[in-house]
Amino acid sequence: MPHNPGIPVSDANALPIAGSRVVGPIKSSTPIANSAATYAAPKSVGPIIIIPTGLPAGTTLVSATVKIKALFADVTTAVGFNYIFFDAAPTATPDNTSPAFVAADLAKALGFAAAAAVVGTTGTLIFWTLQVPRMNVDASGNIYLALNVSSTMVLASANCLSWEFNGLY
Repeated sequence: MPHNPGIPVSDANALPIAGSRVVGPIKSSTPIANSAATYAAPKSVGPIIIIPTGLPAGTTLVSATVKIKALFADVTTAVGFNYIFFDAAPTATPDNTSPAFVAADLAKALGFAAAAAVVGTTGTLIFWTLQVPRMNVDASGNIYLALNVSSTMVLASANCLSWEFNGLY
């Protein structure tokens, strides 16, 4: 049965989700503040990323993804990311430092996962697709993302990464 584009679907199996509505795509207006540097695991890539969903406080995201994107030429060594989503602002972690989360961040953390790099078909783009856990947005309608490299990554250009959010609520 073909999909009706007016009905939201689950990313996992492309079946309609009753009562869900689409949010996104929301694209970063500024790049992730990364260095042109070598990142050794588990260094953070950029500071904590704040994703403004535009949704009312407490809205539940039932299915969502965040894509991290770059030009392949800007990523000298492409590796995977380890990532954590938070439902409230965690302790700040500066670019290219080891994560320094504290006990208070534990209740805000909603899951840890990994994403492999996928090179676009032309060899000029690279993507990492991050699965967002079912979660509520905070009082400002935001969710928070910490990116860490899984092994040594070399970025040839500063501020070369951007993000895009798509989801259902």
